Amino acid sequence: MPADIGTTSSAVVDPTLKAIYLCDTTGHLWRFDDGGGHGTAHWSRTVAENAYGFTPAVDRAGRIYAIFKWGQFPDWHGVLVCFTPDGVEQWRYEPTSANLPSFLGGGPKIWQQPDGTLRIFFILFWLDYNNDLYHSLVVVVNEQGIPQSTAELGSALIFDAHGGGGFRLRPPSRNPLAGTSAGDEGPQIAGVAPSGGSDFVGLPPETILPWGGSAVFDDGPLDQPVVVATDGAGNIGAWRWKDLAGFLPLWLKHYDDGGTSPPAVLPNGLLAVGGADSVVRLLDPMSGDEFHPWPKLDGRVWAPPASFMRQLYVGSMGGDFAMIDSNGTVVRKANLGGACATPAIVTGSSVFVYSANGLYGFDLFLNKIAEIHFLGDMGQSSPAIGQDGTIYLVVEGRLQALAADPSVMRITDSLNPARNFRTE
Repeated sequence: MPADIGTTSSAVVDPTLKAIYLCDTTGHLWRFDDGGGHGTAHWSRTVAENAYGFTPAVDRAGRIYAIFKWGQFPDWHGVLVCFTPDGVEQWRYEPTSANLPSFLGGGPKIWQQPDGTLRIFFILFWLDYNNDLYHSLVVVVNEQGIPQSTAELGSALIFDAHGGGGFRLRPPSRNPLAGTSAGDEGPQIAGVAPSGGSDFVGLPPETILPWGGSAVFDDGPLDQPVVVATDGAGNIGAWRWKDLAGFLPLWLKHYDDGGTSPPAVLPNGLLAVGGADSVVRLLDPMSGDEFHPWPKLDGRVWAPPASFMRQLYVGSMGGDFAMIDSNGTVVRKANLGGACATPAIVTGSSVFVYSANGLYGFDLFLNKIAEIHFLGDMGQSSPAIGQDGTIYLVVEGRLQALAADPSVMRITDSLNPARNFRTE
């Protein structure tokens, strides 16, 4: 489906409606319908002009929550907006302050109970120019978009002095030793990694990565979830959330590694966080205790690992794609030949990962079963899988739906049936 889809959002599938949602880089939230194998654009809604959106989230009632960011330094803005499945805006949360500009980072995370109680967690950055600091906060709002509480995750200097004189903005997810221009919006990810070789494919230079993120899970009383959050600048912490008491701190850490990925709390009970130092950190999400060894890949790890049972699967900006045991041992690695900045998706029998040079399919032991290479820019979003096995991903301005045939573990490009994955 051709659409003005940018590079900041992955697809999200509502299994009940068979609807696919995406945010673009011009301020729109889109809904696509499967249409019996022939996709249709059901609606699009303008949230903010010239804004880019992160990956949305869908609750059990089908409502969609999306975060958008817009503006130029030093006047940044962000908004969290809620829509019904029919595209009717329900509410928006937009922090505003004349003296303290702020924006939201990453995507929203939903925590919902059977009785209808719903909370949305996300990361907020506010810029204190009087003290040359930016502060990162974890924020929670209720089902009406009303703020319930905040918790401070960390703070850092806004500005870096540089050799040419003057100052440059230093956003999160950037190595503190590397200055950036005022127009930069995230980590520098273009170029060839040292181990990538001459044919290595880097991501497009305009690719924007989320600044931090959160993971919400139940551990204890059903009405008191645990929230783990990162801000992309090396700060990571955990809180227990209670409606009346707010955020109750469990632990807080800082890693001076040049930036961290969003967190993933995995089925095996581990917390996994990637880093700009090429290391995957494994921690206890309840205590922050560290489990070593920490596996090291051949490039920055900007995406959280995915998991099935004991194993973790994670890619790097250097093209590594690794299968890691829960004890931190790298069991097996594959080289994708292209930068990987998005999380893999794991089914009961397969692993799919999207890199700058194509989509790859592996079995759970990392034996490659398929690959496909499209024309144009690739790898800026992660794949999503519907209940029927259809894989959805964004390739240079269009939403692709790929039909999977589990009987032979082959996948075809539904827009070009003559071009199949090359299998091994």
